[in-house]
Amino acid sequence: MKKFNITKLHRTISLIISIPVILWAASGVMHPLMTTLKPAIATQVLEESPLDTSLVKLDLQEVLQQNSITSFSNFRMATIGGQVFYQMMIRDSPHPRYFSAVSGKELANGDELYARELAKFYLHGSNNPSVGKSDSLTETADVAKDQITEIAAEEDEVEDCCMLAANGAMQCKEGGHISSIKFVEGFDEDYRYVNRLLPVYQIKFERKDGLNIYVQTTTGKFAYAVDSQRATFDKIFAFLHTYSWLDAASNFRIIVMMVLCILAFITTILGLYIFFSTKKAFGKSSISKSRRWHRYTALVVSLFTLMFTFSGAYHAFKKFTPENRDFEILPSNFETAAVNFSMDSLFNKFKDKQIVNLSLTDLGTKKYLTINMLKKSPPAASQEMGDKKGDNMKSGFKSKNSSVYANLADLEIDSTGEVSYAKTLATAVSGLDEKLITEVKPIHKFEGEYGFVNKRLPVYKIQFGTDDHVRYYIETATGILSTQVRDADVWEGLSFSMLHKHHFLDFAGKEVRDISTMFWAAAQILMVVLGLILWLRIRKKQVTS
Repeated sequence: MKKFNITKLHRTISLIISIPVILWAASGVMHPLMTTLKPAIATQVLEESPLDTSLVKLDLQEVLQQNSITSFSNFRMATIGGQVFYQMMIRDSPHPRYFSAVSGKELANGDELYARELAKFYLHGSNNPSVGKSDSLTETADVAKDQITEIAAEEDEVEDCCMLAANGAMQCKEGGHISSIKFVEGFDEDYRYVNRLLPVYQIKFERKDGLNIYVQTTTGKFAYAVDSQRATFDKIFAFLHTYSWLDAASNFRIIVMMVLCILAFITTILGLYIFFSTKKAFGKSSISKSRRWHRYTALVVSLFTLMFTFSGAYHAFKKFTPENRDFEILPSNFETAAVNFSMDSLFNKFKDKQIVNLSLTDLGTKKYLTINMLKKSPPAASQEMGDKKGDNMKSGFKSKNSSVYANLADLEIDSTGEVSYAKTLATAVSGLDEKLITEVKPIHKFEGEYGFVNKRLPVYKIQFGTDDHVRYYIETATGILSTQVRDADVWEGLSFSMLHKHHFLDFAGKEVRDISTMFWAAAQILMVVLGLILWLRIRKKQVTS
């Protein structure tokens, strides 16, 4: 092929991809700003206080029988407005039901009230001095105890525990009035798949910044926070960078992005070939000056152009493979008759421990009561971490809590319970024999191949000795598969994180990494603009000559 033809091919391809590259680069400059200019919330981590056992008057079985519930999928303890409730997950019901641990009465609209409580907690944090007691999940129970004592004196009004909880959750207006609550069961343009957790509640605050906080009541997890400014950034980025306007044609969107990335990669290689294979003398004309500026700018920028386009195409290609994640592996079911343990006996047995929450775990042949409790001396690393905006999940998180698994029949602790459960879930989702498991490791921090995109912590990594060394990351607290990783997936992950998002600069900190991505993305715009100026001047000369 003649050099002239290579130059013409380079010019033609460059014209085709010039606008997409400018838009990609411009939105790439925006992305670090999006991660910095986020709503100011206190925390993204639910660090619950010890359960006030004095507010638990009825056993779980008593409450279930009182409300004619013969079976259920699981339960947790939830504190709403200073009152303690059994949060009951019923199979085939989208919303948990809430029953007073004092009276057994059901709390009307309990799931929405708990969502309010969670949203206010994440907005303010438990130690925020501006928060009223009714707003904090860590509220001391002194006031609640006095109220219950007064109510108990009038037995026909014992259901007022629910009224107290509702009032407590509704009264405090710190941080803005809650204008609406929406139950979200699917991803949309406001709550995208990248947030992972479903179902969630959207809590909209009546504030100038249009703050929305998304929470998941079945786990108490923070899912997402967005204000008007970030929502605008997100929509612009999705439109320009990931082509959200083609969401309806999913595979076609992927093909379009791949083709454009590949063309950009090819024209960069052609440009480098032209640079090193031609030694043209430059004159003083405007065309010569434009050619010289474009050639040397492109040479400096080319490495990062290749990095961005290669990793972008590779990342898009992986989207053809559906992600196998975020589903309950072994749906559990418990009969009311089987949960006949005494709460008093449980609390006495663990009176030296600080119990935070309770739930059940079903291994089929074995059933456990999972007891979540505070560690005696949480290390410094477990303290709230992150930046000034409360981004402690992304920067790293180590729970202050630990879990023990007690046999449901006699409440005797099984030290291997959680590991056994993680293995059971991994073999169930993979279909592989447990004998093939080569590694079982608890993960408490987003790093390496298990990045922040996975959203769930803590999890267990279960690796199998297969040819592709498949490993499953499983959240034992929910029995949900967070993600699975094979050797081939690691290369794509490394490509995207290192070449596209510049995580090779992690040692220098987020600020340096952000500056690098923004600078080299902006440099792409400069390179393309200089190329377009050169083309326009050549075209003008051709027309006038």
